[in-house]
Amino acid sequence: MHFCHANAASAKKYKDEIFNRFGKMDIISINETNLHEKTQFQLPGFNVFRFDRSQKKGGGVLLAIRKEISCYEV
Repeated sequence: MHFCHANAASAKKYKDEIFNRFGKMDIISINETNLHEKTQFQLPGFNVFRFDRSQKKGGGVLLAIRKEISCYEV
């Protein structure tokens, strides 16, 4: 199993770079996503779990887990 973590400073802005660089990983963890509740963000072949910061600018975390791996949000 391959895992990586990155500080994106804007997941939406760097989505293609994230997928190209880390797309072969099984689990991708990203902090500082700067995503908002209404922002769509999917990575092909991954289940994406997010916690966006709602009160302040910036922040947020994302966990993308390959669809072949059994997982659920708690």
